[in-house]
Amino acid sequence: MCGAPSGYHHRAEDGGYSDKELRAAPSASELQPGQALVRVSAVGVCATDVELYDGTMGYYHSGLASFPLVPGHEWAGEILALGPGALDPRLRVGQRVVGEHCTGCEPAPRCNVCQRRGGLLRCPRRKETGFFGRDGAFQTELVFPAAQLHALPKQVTDLEAVLAEPLCTALKAVRLADVDSAPKTSAGPRVAVVGDGAVGLLLLQALRWRHSARVLLLGARKQRLQRARELGAE
Repeated sequence: MCGAPSGYHHRAEDGGYSDKELRAAPSASELQPGQALVRVSAVGVCATDVELYDGTMGYYHSGLASFPLVPGHEWAGEILALGPGALDPRLRVGQRVVGEHCTGCEPAPRCNVCQRRGGLLRCPRRKETGFFGRDGAFQTELVFPAAQLHALPKQVTDLEAVLAEPLCTALKAVRLADVDSAPKTSAGPRVAVVGDGAVGLLLLQALRWRHSARVLLLGARKQRLQRARELGAE
C-alpha cells in the first residue's frame, strides 16, 4: 500500500475477486460531525477476509452484505484529523488508535438496542467494518466514527494492536465460560482450548491472565503448538 501519488490512496476493493484501485484520498474538510480521519499503519488478514476473497462468507449468501467492499477489520492507525463534534478528550491528532469492529447507530445517541451490553451486534442499523456498511482498513486512510476509536498505550506496537479485535473475542469467551467450575488443581482451574489458531493462542493467554488456569491446548500444527508451550500451555 505504498507509493500512491500525493492526494490519492490505495484501496484493496473486493468485488468477489481481488481488485485494487487508486482513489482520491479522503479530505479532512469532508469529515462529518463526529468522524475522524485515520492513517492506517497496520492491518491483519483474518480467516473471514479469506472468505470474502473467495466468496464463501455467509453474509453475502444471506443477502446481508454485497460487493464491492474494502475488507480489513483488524487494524491500527494514527489520527490525521477530527471532525466537528469529535470531543473525546482521549483522542487527538497524532493519537494512535484501534477501531471497533461493529459500530451500531450513527451518529449518537445510540438506540435502545445499542445501549444494552452486547447490543451493537443486534442493532438493526449496525455497520460492521470491512463486511457491510463501512469500508475496512485495506486502504491507506480511513474515515471512522471517533466515538468507536480507542487510544493505544505507548508500550503497545501497531502490529500488536492489530490483535485487539480477536483478543476481544477471546476475552468474551473467557467471560462467558464458567471457568470457576472447571476441575481444580493446586495450580488453579484446568481448561482445554481446542484449536491452535490466533484466537486459540489468545484464549490461552487470557485464561492464564484472568484465572491463572492450567491450559491444555489441542492443535495439529507443530509451530503453533510450540508457540503455545512458550506461552504456558501444557
